[in-house]
Amino acid sequence: MREIIFWIGCSLAFLCSAAGYGNEETYVQAAHAHLRIQDFGSASQEAKEGLYLFPHSKTLWAVYIKALAKQGDEKEMLATWKNYIEIFPEEKDNRALIETLAWGVIEHATFSSLPTIRFMAILSAFFSQDAKGIKILLKGLKDKNSALRSASAQMSAHYRDQEIKEEMLRLFHEETVWNVRLQVIRSLGLMKVKEAKQELLDLLQKTTTTAEETRVVIESLVNLWGVATREDVSRLAKDKRAALRLLACEVIAHGDMKDAIDLIIPLIHDSHAEVRQAALWVIGYLRIQEVKGESLWLLVEKKLEDIDPLVSIKAAWLLTLNGSLKGPEAFIKWLESPKRDVRIIAAANLAACGKYAFPLIEEQFNKSADPYVSINLALGLISQRVEIRKACQVLCQGLTHLKEKWSWDEKNHVRALVPNRLRHFDDPDVSPAIIDQMTRLEILNVLAIMRDSQAQQAIKSFLKEKTWGITALASVTLLSEGDQTAIDLVQELLNDEEVQVRVQAALIMARWGRSEKALETLLQAFPEADREMKERILEGMMHISSSQSIPFLLHCLQDSYPSLRVIAAAGLIMCLYH
Repeated sequence: MREIIFWIGCSLAFLCSAAGYGNEETYVQAAHAHLRIQDFGSASQEAKEGLYLFPHSKTLWAVYIKALAKQGDEKEMLATWKNYIEIFPEEKDNRALIETLAWGVIEHATFSSLPTIRFMAILSAFFSQDAKGIKILLKGLKDKNSALRSASAQMSAHYRDQEIKEEMLRLFHEETVWNVRLQVIRSLGLMKVKEAKQELLDLLQKTTTTAEETRVVIESLVNLWGVATREDVSRLAKDKRAALRLLACEVIAHGDMKDAIDLIIPLIHDSHAEVRQAALWVIGYLRIQEVKGESLWLLVEKKLEDIDPLVSIKAAWLLTLNGSLKGPEAFIKWLESPKRDVRIIAAANLAACGKYAFPLIEEQFNKSADPYVSINLALGLISQRVEIRKACQVLCQGLTHLKEKWSWDEKNHVRALVPNRLRHFDDPDVSPAIIDQMTRLEILNVLAIMRDSQAQQAIKSFLKEKTWGITALASVTLLSEGDQTAIDLVQELLNDEEVQVRVQAALIMARWGRSEKALETLLQAFPEADREMKERILEGMMHISSSQSIPFLLHCLQDSYPSLRVIAAAGLIMCLYH
C-alpha cells in the first residue's frame, strides 16, 4: 500500500510540476519561512502539501517533522518519523532528526497539566546544557507550581544567561512562597548576580528577617562578595544587626583575611550566641595562634563556661586544636550531656579535631552508649585510620539497626550525622526519604573505601530495600562520586542472583561509573519492571549516555506513559550530546 501511495505521489509531482504548481524547494522555503515567524501550523501544512507532491523529498520530510515538533503535535510527529524511516531505512540514525524528536517530546511536556511531567521536561532541558533548554528553564521559573519554580531556581544556579538572571531577580522581588524564595536567594549568590548584593545586605538589616532566611542570605552574599576590604569587614563587624556581624566572620574566612582577625576577636563576647560561635570558628579555621595585644587563649577559655552549650563546644574544639588540655576536659562534660542533640554536636566537633583529639576520641568511642555519638566518633577514627575495624562495625550496626531517617547537620561548620528532622514539602527531590538514602549511601561508600569485610553485604542489604530509588535531581544535587573501591563492590553485585539487587546496583553504577555492563542489566530488566522502576531505569540510561541506547530510547518515545516518553527524550539528548 505504501509503495502505491509513493508512486502516486511521484506521478502527482511530475504532473503538478509540469502544470506550474511549484517545485520541491518552493515548499521547503515556505515551510522554513513559517517556522521563522513561529507560525508552526502553517509550516506543517506547507510541508504536508509538499509531501503529497514530492514524497521522495527527504528535505520535506525533515521540515515536516520539525514543524510538527514545534507545533506540539507529538503523536503525529512520531507517526511521521515512523513512516519516514520505513521509506528511507538509511535515515534511522539521522542525529539531527532524532534530536528534533527528543526536543519535540520535551517541549510538548512543558504544557502538560501534570506537574510531574512538567518537572521532567524542565529537568531534561537542564541535563542537555543546551541553549534550547534555556526557554524551558525560564518557563519553569514562571510555573504555577511552587515546587517546580524552586527546582528551576536551583538548576538556574548553573547558568549565566542574562534572561535567567533577570527572571531570578524578578522572583527575588516578587516570590511569596517561602521555600522558593530561599532557593532563589541561594542561587543568586551562586550565579554571582552582583545586582542583588545591596538588596541582600538590606535584607539582613530588617528585623523581620528570620534565622533561616538570614543563613541563606549570608551564604549567598559570601558567594558573590568577591574580595572584601578591611573597611568592609570593620563596618560589618560593628553593625548592630547580628546577621551582619555573622557575615563579617564568613567574609573573613572566605577571603582568608588573617590580617583582619583583630576585627573579629571582640565578637567572641558578642551578645548573640551564633556570632560567638562563628568568631571562635574563624580563629580555628584560619589557624590563628596569637593576636597582638590580646591574651587570646584566656579569652577562649572563658567561653568554656558560656551559657550556650554550642559556644562552649566550639571553644573546646578551638582549644583542642591548639593543644590545650582544657579543651578535651570540656568535651567530656558535653559528651555526657542529658540532651542528645548536644552530645551529637559535641561528638562531631571532637571528631573534627582529628589527630589533636587523640586519645580522647578513642576513649569516648569505646565508652559511649549513644549510637549517634558512636557513629560520629567512628567517622573521626576512620579519618585518622585508627581502630578501623571497630569503627566500621559501628557504622554497619547503625545502617542495620537505626531505622530513623538520617541527614547531615552542617549549620555549625562541622558535619554531624543526625536523625533527620526535616519536614516533607511538596518537592519529592528534597524529601527526608531521599536525603536518608543519600546519607546512608555515603556511609556505605566509607565502608567500601576501608575495604571492610561487611561492606558488600551492607550494600546488598541497602539495595534490597523496596523503597530505594534516587530521582534524577537528587543524583545531581546530593550524590557524590563513588570511590573506585565502592564502584568495584557495587559492580560485583551486577552478577547477583536477585534481580532487584542487580537492577539497583546497575542504577548506582549508572551514576557512579557509567558502566556499559550496567546498561546491559538495565535493558534486560526494563520489560518486566513496573512504571516507577522503568522511570529509574531510563534515568540510569540517561546518565550512562551511551550511543548504544539510542534505538531503545527511540522506541520508548512511543510509550503510552508521558513520563517515560519525556525521560527517554532526555536520554536521547544526553546520548547525542555527551
